[in-house]
Amino acid sequence: MVQLVLDRQGTLKAEHGTGRIMAPFVHRQYGDELYQAMWDVKLACDPEQILNPGSVLTEDPELHLKNIKSTSPVREVIDDCVECGYCEPVCPSQHLTTTPRQRIVIQRAIQDATTEGNLELAEKLFKQETYDVVQTCAVDGMCSTACPVQINTGDLIRDLRRERQSGVLDAGWDFAAKHWAGVLNVASVGMTVVDKVPNPLVRGVLGAARAVVGTDIVPTLSAELPGGGPVRKPVAASEPAAIFMPACVGTMFGSDHACGTGVAGAVRQLAAAAGLNLRTPEGIASLCCGTPWKSKGLAKGFDTMSERLAEWCVAATDNGKLPLVCDNVSCTEGVEVSLKKRGITNIRVIDATQWVAEFVAPKLPEVAKAGMAVLHPTCSSTLMGVNDNLTFLAGLVADEVVVPEGWRCCAFAGDRGLLHEELTATSTRDEARHARELNADLYLSLNRTCEIGMTRATGKTYTHVLEELAARVAAVS
Repeated sequence: MVQLVLDRQGTLKAEHGTGRIMAPFVHRQYGDELYQAMWDVKLACDPEQILNPGSVLTEDPELHLKNIKSTSPVREVIDDCVECGYCEPVCPSQHLTTTPRQRIVIQRAIQDATTEGNLELAEKLFKQETYDVVQTCAVDGMCSTACPVQINTGDLIRDLRRERQSGVLDAGWDFAAKHWAGVLNVASVGMTVVDKVPNPLVRGVLGAARAVVGTDIVPTLSAELPGGGPVRKPVAASEPAAIFMPACVGTMFGSDHACGTGVAGAVRQLAAAAGLNLRTPEGIASLCCGTPWKSKGLAKGFDTMSERLAEWCVAATDNGKLPLVCDNVSCTEGVEVSLKKRGITNIRVIDATQWVAEFVAPKLPEVAKAGMAVLHPTCSSTLMGVNDNLTFLAGLVADEVVVPEGWRCCAFAGDRGLLHEELTATSTRDEARHARELNADLYLSLNRTCEIGMTRATGKTYTHVLEELAARVAAVS
């Protein structure tokens, strides 16, 4: 193979395999003079040849056949990984604990230690990975966008969480799924009350609870968190253009936007301005996309909620005759995933940003524009392919639209940012620095918890792009 490539004036090295695998053939490609020059540089810097010996340059013609790294099967979801590292730059926890590649390496190390009978090492690694691997993964799926074989390490972490989850916690969250409307109401009221209480007092109480119960169970609340939002209610409509499912996160966390409607109200206002009707059937108050259970590995609660969600979606959309619109992009993705898990693929699930961009925006009046809008795309908007819709809508309300340098998933990940503030802080540090420097007129996104995470990271108030658009349409109506 080497001779075949060289005979056609090809190169043996591009990216992978430039170290020990190709080292025995470097001389054949470059010839005596260049090969000696490489050795001269190597020996000038490393006369004792102690720096990565054998990598790139070697006198052993069979080095490529020696010390070959083997990877034993561990889990089907990760067995295709060749540890190339392409996933690492997009990982939210890369500056805090481990990357997807490292998480996979650790699983293989535990397997190898167990196979070799080194149970002490296997147990030590298992304990260490609790925080470094399991708790600080945002399960955002962005690793799959960079992986040559589309491995989603989040699937691995969800499996690990499910295996480690206590029966008591699983049963408790299953109970919550069965009584979700009541749980949401209590949470909304609680957030509103906490919003009025001095933050150091709240953090002190929760800090004590976290020390006893666990930092991956009890959240901590920070000053930028809003009060609770409105309870979701059914809305009748004749000849609806779509079925509208406002996300439960809007009840949990109210809006910071001056319009005061939240994104659910903004979607309805925009639809009305375009002469389109949205219907929200009975039962909406008790629904969730299922992501809180799935991401935590809570199998019972996820099954309970996804079954209820599927029944509601099928009935509400008349078995897919109408599209289903959701107003927070991570919840939109969650609904789509939950339905597919149930084998339901005939219902079109569409994020509100995409729906407004395609069906509503062409019918809206021109609005006054701000100077600059800074955008935070999300992991879900990237995976769902709606970032262009976000940019388009932002362009309707601002003359200049900027995505800051260093953008990546904010790692707030539902409640992960409430459990591990350090994860969001390290994930957003580069993006937040540039966002603050831009000092824009508007800071916009398309998911409530991501907006909260970016508000914390930058000190700037992030809101949903549809809330800003609705407010400006109302101003000219």
